[in-house]
Amino acid sequence: MERLRLNFHFSFFVALAIYALLGQAMDFVSYALAMVLHEIAHYLVASRLFYRCRQMQISCFGAVLYGDFQDAGSTDVVLIALAGPVANMLFALLAVAFWWIFPSTYYFTSSFVWGNVSMAVVNLMPVYPLDGGRVAVALLQRFTSKKRSLRIVRTFALALAAALILVFVVALFCGELLLSMVIFAIFLLCSAFAKGKTAFQRLSFLQNFSKRMVRGVEKKTLVFDVNATVSSVAKRMVGGSLYDVEIWHQGKLVKRISFCQLDKLLQTSHPNDRLVELSCPS
Repeated sequence: MERLRLNFHFSFFVALAIYALLGQAMDFVSYALAMVLHEIAHYLVASRLFYRCRQMQISCFGAVLYGDFQDAGSTDVVLIALAGPVANMLFALLAVAFWWIFPSTYYFTSSFVWGNVSMAVVNLMPVYPLDGGRVAVALLQRFTSKKRSLRIVRTFALALAAALILVFVVALFCGELLLSMVIFAIFLLCSAFAKGKTAFQRLSFLQNFSKRMVRGVEKKTLVFDVNATVSSVAKRMVGGSLYDVEIWHQGKLVKRISFCQLDKLLQTSHPNDRLVELSCPS
Protein backbone atom coordinates (compact mmCIF):
# COMPACT_ATOMS: atom_id res chain seq x y z
CA MET A 1 0.00 0.00 0.00
CA GLU A 2 1.46 3.32 -1.10
CA ARG A 3 1.87 6.19 1.31
CA LEU A 4 -0.84 8.80 0.79
CA ARG A 5 0.08 12.49 0.93
CA LEU A 6 -2.42 14.78 2.66
CA ASN A 7 -2.70 18.35 1.37
CA PHE A 8 -4.88 21.12 2.84
CA HIS A 9 -5.92 23.81 0.34
CA PHE A 10 -5.79 27.39 1.65
CA SER A 11 -9.57 27.68 1.16
CA PHE A 12 -10.04 25.10 3.92
CA PHE A 13 -8.44 27.40 6.50
CA VAL A 14 -10.37 30.42 5.16
CA ALA A 15 -13.66 28.54 5.56
CA LEU A 16 -12.63 27.33 9.01
CA ALA A 17 -11.91 30.91 10.09
CA ILE A 18 -15.27 32.12 8.76
CA TYR A 19 -17.17 29.35 10.54
CA ALA A 20 -15.22 30.06 13.73
CA LEU A 21 -16.23 33.73 13.59
CA LEU A 22 -19.84 32.60 13.16
CA GLY A 23 -19.51 30.31 16.16
CA GLN A 24 -19.89 27.15 14.03
CA ALA A 25 -16.33 25.85 13.97
CA MET A 26 -17.39 22.47 15.41
CA ASP A 27 -19.92 21.98 12.60
CA PHE A 28 -17.25 22.67 9.99
CA VAL A 29 -14.72 20.35 11.64
CA SER A 30 -17.34 17.58 11.85
CA TYR A 31 -18.14 17.94 8.15
CA ALA A 32 -14.43 18.02 7.25
CA LEU A 33 -13.91 14.81 9.25
CA ALA A 34 -16.76 13.18 7.32
CA MET A 35 -15.07 14.22 4.07
CA VAL A 36 -11.73 12.75 5.13
CA LEU A 37 -13.31 9.46 6.25
CA HIS A 38 -15.13 9.30 2.91
CA GLU A 39 -11.91 9.63 0.91
CA ILE A 40 -9.95 7.30 3.18
CA ALA A 41 -12.55 4.61 2.44
CA HIS A 42 -11.98 5.17 -1.30
CA TYR A 43 -8.24 4.94 -0.73
CA LEU A 44 -8.35 1.73 1.29
CA VAL A 45 -10.53 -0.09 -1.23
CA ALA A 46 -8.55 1.22 -4.22
CA SER A 47 -5.28 0.15 -2.64
CA ARG A 48 -6.76 -3.23 -1.78
CA LEU A 49 -7.67 -3.68 -5.44
CA PHE A 50 -4.18 -2.60 -6.56
CA TYR A 51 -4.86 0.92 -7.82
CA ARG A 52 -2.44 3.79 -7.32
CA CYS A 53 -3.45 6.67 -5.02
CA ARG A 54 -1.05 9.59 -4.62
CA GLN A 55 -2.61 12.49 -2.74
CA MET A 56 -5.71 13.62 -0.87
CA GLN A 57 -6.50 17.33 -1.08
CA ILE A 58 -8.95 18.91 1.35
CA SER A 59 -10.56 22.26 0.56
CA CYS A 60 -13.70 24.12 1.59
CA PHE A 61 -15.49 22.46 -1.34
CA GLY A 62 -14.68 18.90 -0.29
CA ALA A 63 -11.95 16.28 -0.31
CA VAL A 64 -10.54 14.77 -3.49
CA LEU A 65 -8.41 11.65 -3.88
CA TYR A 66 -5.85 12.02 -6.67
CA GLY A 67 -4.09 9.20 -8.47
CA ASP A 68 -3.40 7.59 -11.83
CA PHE A 69 -6.56 5.49 -12.19
CA GLN A 70 -6.73 4.17 -15.73
CA ASP A 71 -8.76 1.36 -17.29
CA ALA A 72 -10.54 -0.01 -14.23
CA GLY A 73 -13.08 -2.75 -14.73
CA SER A 74 -16.68 -1.81 -13.98
CA THR A 75 -16.82 -4.02 -10.88
CA ASP A 76 -13.78 -2.33 -9.36
CA VAL A 77 -15.13 1.13 -10.16
CA VAL A 78 -18.37 0.31 -8.35
CA LEU A 79 -16.55 -1.08 -5.31
CA ILE A 80 -14.23 1.94 -5.02
CA ALA A 81 -17.01 4.48 -5.63
CA LEU A 82 -19.42 2.96 -3.09
CA ALA A 83 -16.75 2.67 -0.40
CA GLY A 84 -16.99 6.36 0.51
CA PRO A 85 -20.78 6.65 0.98
CA VAL A 86 -20.95 3.28 2.75
CA ALA A 87 -18.24 4.39 5.19
CA ASN A 88 -20.13 7.64 5.90
CA MET A 89 -23.34 5.75 6.66
CA LEU A 90 -21.53 3.29 8.92
CA PHE A 91 -19.90 6.08 10.93
CA ALA A 92 -23.26 7.86 11.19
CA LEU A 93 -24.94 4.69 12.47
CA LEU A 94 -22.10 4.13 14.93
CA ALA A 95 -22.51 7.64 16.33
CA VAL A 96 -26.28 7.20 16.61
CA ALA A 97 -25.72 3.92 18.47
CA PHE A 98 -23.64 5.85 20.99
CA TRP A 99 -26.61 8.15 21.54
CA TRP A 100 -28.55 5.20 22.92
CA ILE A 101 -25.69 4.05 25.13
CA PHE A 102 -24.35 7.47 26.13
CA PRO A 103 -27.09 10.07 25.47
CA SER A 104 -24.76 12.93 26.39
CA THR A 105 -22.68 12.27 23.26
CA TYR A 106 -25.54 13.65 21.14
CA TYR A 107 -24.43 17.23 21.78
CA PHE A 108 -20.92 16.47 20.50
CA THR A 109 -21.73 14.16 17.59
CA SER A 110 -25.00 15.37 16.08
CA SER A 111 -23.23 17.56 13.50
CA PHE A 112 -20.86 14.67 12.72
CA VAL A 113 -23.84 12.39 12.05
CA TRP A 114 -25.56 14.85 9.73
CA GLY A 115 -22.27 15.59 8.00
CA ASN A 116 -21.80 11.90 7.22
CA VAL A 117 -25.42 11.42 6.13
CA SER A 118 -25.36 14.45 3.82
CA MET A 119 -21.99 13.37 2.42
CA ALA A 120 -23.36 9.89 1.61
CA VAL A 121 -26.67 11.09 0.15
CA VAL A 122 -25.17 13.77 -2.09
CA ASN A 123 -22.40 11.49 -3.38
CA LEU A 124 -24.86 8.71 -4.24
CA MET A 125 -26.67 10.96 -6.71
CA PRO A 126 -26.19 9.61 -10.27
CA VAL A 127 -24.27 12.71 -11.32
CA TYR A 128 -20.73 12.47 -12.72
CA PRO A 129 -18.13 12.84 -11.22
CA LEU A 130 -19.87 12.09 -7.90
CA ASP A 131 -19.65 8.50 -6.69
CA GLY A 132 -23.19 7.73 -7.81
CA GLY A 133 -22.33 9.04 -11.27
CA ARG A 134 -19.26 6.82 -11.47
CA VAL A 135 -21.35 3.81 -10.46
CA ALA A 136 -23.98 4.69 -13.07
CA VAL A 137 -21.34 5.01 -15.82
CA ALA A 138 -19.71 1.72 -14.80
CA LEU A 139 -23.04 -0.13 -14.87
CA LEU A 140 -24.11 1.44 -18.18
CA GLN A 141 -20.77 0.41 -19.72
CA ARG A 142 -21.89 -3.20 -19.46
CA PHE A 143 -24.53 -2.44 -22.10
CA THR A 144 -23.00 0.36 -24.15
CA SER A 145 -19.78 2.32 -24.69
CA LYS A 146 -18.15 4.52 -22.05
CA LYS A 147 -18.66 7.60 -24.21
CA ARG A 148 -22.39 6.99 -24.47
CA SER A 149 -22.61 6.11 -20.77
CA LEU A 150 -21.04 9.44 -19.85
CA ARG A 151 -23.43 11.22 -22.20
CA ILE A 152 -26.46 9.62 -20.53
CA VAL A 153 -25.29 10.50 -17.01
CA ARG A 154 -24.35 14.05 -18.00
CA THR A 155 -27.74 14.54 -19.66
CA PHE A 156 -29.34 13.61 -16.35
CA ALA A 157 -27.09 16.16 -14.60
CA LEU A 158 -28.23 18.87 -17.03
CA ALA A 159 -31.89 18.00 -16.46
CA LEU A 160 -31.42 18.07 -12.68
CA ALA A 161 -29.54 21.40 -12.86
CA ALA A 162 -32.35 22.91 -14.93
CA ALA A 163 -34.92 21.69 -12.40
CA LEU A 164 -32.95 23.17 -9.47
CA ILE A 165 -32.58 26.54 -11.24
CA LEU A 166 -36.32 26.56 -11.93
CA VAL A 167 -37.06 25.88 -8.26
CA PHE A 168 -34.60 28.64 -7.29
CA VAL A 169 -36.35 31.17 -9.56
CA VAL A 170 -39.80 30.21 -8.30
CA ALA A 171 -38.55 30.47 -4.69
CA LEU A 172 -37.26 34.00 -5.39
CA PHE A 173 -40.76 35.13 -6.35
CA CYS A 174 -41.98 33.60 -3.09
CA GLY A 175 -39.44 35.57 -1.09
CA GLU A 176 -37.05 32.65 -0.44
CA LEU A 177 -33.34 32.72 -1.30
CA LEU A 178 -32.23 29.12 -1.86
CA LEU A 179 -28.60 29.99 -2.50
CA SER A 180 -27.23 26.50 -1.81
CA MET A 181 -29.58 25.09 -4.44
CA VAL A 182 -28.29 27.33 -7.22
CA ILE A 183 -24.67 26.66 -6.16
CA PHE A 184 -25.30 22.92 -6.51
CA ALA A 185 -26.95 23.56 -9.89
CA ILE A 186 -23.79 25.35 -11.05
CA PHE A 187 -21.74 22.37 -9.88
CA LEU A 188 -23.96 20.05 -11.93
CA LEU A 189 -23.55 22.24 -15.02
CA CYS A 190 -19.77 22.29 -14.63
CA SER A 191 -19.62 18.52 -14.20
CA ALA A 192 -21.85 17.96 -17.24
CA PHE A 193 -19.51 19.91 -19.53
CA ALA A 194 -16.22 18.83 -17.95
CA LYS A 195 -14.04 16.49 -19.94
CA GLY A 196 -13.55 13.14 -18.33
CA LYS A 197 -10.02 12.16 -17.31
CA THR A 198 -8.48 8.76 -17.06
CA ALA A 199 -9.58 6.83 -14.05
CA PHE A 200 -7.64 3.87 -12.67
CA GLN A 201 -4.13 2.48 -13.09
CA ARG A 202 -3.34 -0.83 -11.45
CA LEU A 203 -0.37 -1.21 -9.17
CA SER A 204 1.92 -4.14 -9.74
CA PHE A 205 0.35 -7.24 -8.24
CA LEU A 206 3.80 -8.69 -7.63
CA GLN A 207 4.63 -5.87 -5.22
CA ASN A 208 2.36 -7.53 -2.68
CA PHE A 209 2.38 -11.04 -4.11
CA SER A 210 3.95 -12.80 -1.14
CA LYS A 211 1.45 -11.31 1.31
CA ARG A 212 -1.51 -12.40 -0.81
CA MET A 213 -0.16 -15.92 -1.29
CA VAL A 214 -0.42 -16.54 2.46
CA ARG A 215 -4.22 -16.30 2.22
CA GLY A 216 -4.50 -17.87 -1.22
CA VAL A 217 -5.16 -16.16 -4.55
CA GLU A 218 -7.62 -17.04 -7.29
CA LYS A 219 -6.13 -17.52 -10.76
CA LYS A 220 -8.15 -16.93 -13.92
CA THR A 221 -7.57 -17.12 -17.68
CA LEU A 222 -8.79 -14.44 -20.08
CA VAL A 223 -9.15 -15.32 -23.78
CA PHE A 224 -9.01 -12.65 -26.52
CA ASP A 225 -8.59 -12.38 -30.28
CA VAL A 226 -5.56 -10.81 -31.97
CA ASN A 227 -7.05 -7.31 -31.75
CA ALA A 228 -6.96 -7.23 -27.94
CA THR A 229 -5.13 -4.25 -26.45
CA VAL A 230 -3.55 -3.70 -23.06
CA SER A 231 -6.52 -1.50 -22.18
CA SER A 232 -9.15 -4.11 -23.11
CA VAL A 233 -7.40 -6.68 -20.92
CA ALA A 234 -7.02 -4.32 -17.95
CA LYS A 235 -10.74 -3.54 -18.04
CA ARG A 236 -11.56 -7.23 -17.55
CA MET A 237 -9.28 -7.63 -14.53
CA VAL A 238 -11.16 -7.51 -11.24
CA GLY A 239 -9.68 -7.03 -7.79
CA GLY A 240 -6.59 -8.93 -6.70
CA SER A 241 -6.91 -12.10 -8.77
CA LEU A 242 -4.09 -13.47 -10.91
CA TYR A 243 -4.69 -13.49 -14.67
CA ASP A 244 -3.16 -15.47 -17.53
CA VAL A 245 -4.07 -14.32 -21.04
CA GLU A 246 -4.46 -16.38 -24.21
CA ILE A 247 -4.59 -14.86 -27.69
CA TRP A 248 -6.44 -16.92 -30.31
CA HIS A 249 -6.78 -16.49 -34.07
CA GLN A 250 -8.95 -18.63 -36.35
CA GLY A 251 -9.29 -21.34 -33.75
CA LYS A 252 -5.58 -21.53 -32.93
CA LEU A 253 -3.70 -20.36 -29.86
CA VAL A 254 -1.10 -17.85 -31.06
CA LYS A 255 0.16 -16.44 -27.79
CA ARG A 256 0.01 -17.16 -24.08
CA ILE A 257 0.92 -14.52 -21.49
CA SER A 258 1.51 -15.57 -17.90
CA PHE A 259 0.34 -13.45 -14.97
CA CYS A 260 3.95 -12.43 -14.26
CA GLN A 261 4.45 -11.25 -17.85
CA LEU A 262 1.07 -9.52 -17.89
CA ASP A 263 1.87 -7.72 -14.66
CA LYS A 264 4.96 -6.17 -16.25
CA LEU A 265 3.18 -5.33 -19.51
CA LEU A 266 0.51 -3.39 -17.64
CA GLN A 267 3.21 -1.22 -16.06
CA THR A 268 5.32 -0.57 -19.18
CA SER A 269 2.99 -0.63 -22.21
CA HIS A 270 0.67 1.93 -23.74
CA PRO A 271 -3.05 1.17 -23.21
CA ASN A 272 -3.63 0.99 -26.99
CA ASP A 273 -0.79 -1.46 -27.68
CA ARG A 274 -1.97 -4.78 -29.12
CA LEU A 275 -0.92 -7.68 -26.94
CA VAL A 276 -0.10 -9.92 -29.89
CA GLU A 277 2.55 -7.40 -31.04
CA LEU A 278 4.26 -7.00 -27.66
CA SER A 279 7.31 -8.92 -26.61
CA CYS A 280 6.62 -10.72 -23.38
CA PRO A 281 9.15 -9.84 -20.67
CA SER A 282 11.05 -12.72 -19.15
